[in-house]
Amino acid sequence: MWNEDNIEASIDTRISSPSYRSEVVRCIHIGLLCVQELPKDRPSVSSVLSMLNSDIVELPEPKQSAFVLSSSRGHTSGNSSQQSQKSSCSLNSITITVVDGR
Repeated sequence: MWNEDNIEASIDTRISSPSYRSEVVRCIHIGLLCVQELPKDRPSVSSVLSMLNSDIVELPEPKQSAFVLSSSRGHTSGNSSQQSQKSSCSLNSITITVVDGR
C-alpha cells in the first residue's frame, strides 16, 4: 500500500482522524525503515527515537522490506505444490509461530 500511495487503506479506522494522519503516516514510514531487507539499511535505535521525536524531519524512502511475500506464486492445487509455496513465502527463511494457551 505504501508503494501504491494508498496509505489510508492501511490505517485503522479508529485512529484515521485527519488530525492524526501525519503522525500515523510518519510512524508507518519509520516502521518500514526498520524492516528493510538489508540490516545495513535499517536505522539504529537512537535514529528511530530521533525520528519518532521529530528531531529528524526528512525521512529516507524505505527500500524493499524483508517480509514481502512473492506475488509470482501460482495458485495450483495439490499437497506438494502447497508445501513448496509455503516454503517460498519468505525471502529470508523466517517463519511465523502462533502461540496458543493450553
